[in-house]
Amino acid sequence: MPTTKANQQKIEKIEADLEVIKTNHLAHIECSIARMEKTIDRMDNRMWALIFIVVGSAIGSMFV
Repeated sequence: MPTTKANQQKIEKIEADLEVIKTNHLAHIECSIARMEKTIDRMDNRMWALIFIVVGSAIGSMFV
């Protein structure tokens, strides 16, 4: 019987830890992902601008 009680206490501790992770850590991860998405979008826009400048310069130099 003592092992059953010990196992029940361990299960309750694990459940409490899971609840903390769900309520606290997942919110932080969600905020971090949102920031990373914004950063990636900005980098994507900069890369497209750079590509247009390079291609535009190459085409422009053909007509000079």
